[in-house]
Amino acid sequence: MLATQCLLQDRPRTFLIQVNGKRPYGVEAKDIILSIIGQIGTGGGAGSAVEYAGDTIQALSVEERMTVCNMSIEGGARAGMIAPDKKTFEYLRGRRYSPAAFEVAVEKWKQLPSDPGASFDRTLNLDASTLSPQVTWGTNPGQVVAVDSRVPDPSQLTDPNARKSAERALAYMDLKAGPLSRTFRSSASLLAPARIHAWRICGVWLTSLREAGFFWEGPGSNHRIHPGRNPPSLNEVSHTPQILHA
Repeated sequence: MLATQCLLQDRPRTFLIQVNGKRPYGVEAKDIILSIIGQIGTGGGAGSAVEYAGDTIQALSVEERMTVCNMSIEGGARAGMIAPDKKTFEYLRGRRYSPAAFEVAVEKWKQLPSDPGASFDRTLNLDASTLSPQVTWGTNPGQVVAVDSRVPDPSQLTDPNARKSAERALAYMDLKAGPLSRTFRSSASLLAPARIHAWRICGVWLTSLREAGFFWEGPGSNHRIHPGRNPPSLNEVSHTPQILHA
């Protein structure tokens, strides 16, 4: 790589994830992808290019589709993609770097979706109507549960590596198995005892930051609270701007 600036890679396997059904109120794009990562694990997409399809995916806005595809790497995938459609074309129309011959480009883009009945190395089906908002209880996106669920008990895990990982994550996050008390949802929400204080980085909504102990950080991959590193009481967290590195 030092000599050629090239990195040799094998052709990725193909992984189709079909998401169908109407999303319940409060379930967003990040809940969909976190649920997927929770099922396949952070290495579930290793060596694969993931295509997301289904009526739930088609109903997402372009920005929401970007959220899903962007987090494919969190599931270990090399890439994530969604077939372009009319919604995609209209999003690109008139933008600064869109092709001058836009309609010609659109006709080419229409040829990009996978052929009907195409075979994939692996498939996964998800019913969006069964989803709830998702929160991470541990130290990686695969350690995730529904907000109305419980923090898992490591002793109930049969895989010794998963059990040790869960034990370390709970110790780091200062959480115990059982009902959710506090945890973090990357760039999204913090669960504190008795109430939810949320910070939507994308500007969807912003509430009760100071009471919850949030403070403004510098630029980074995510804005987050680290219960394992910050003072035991969230109320003790400084509001002085600073950067925390994962």
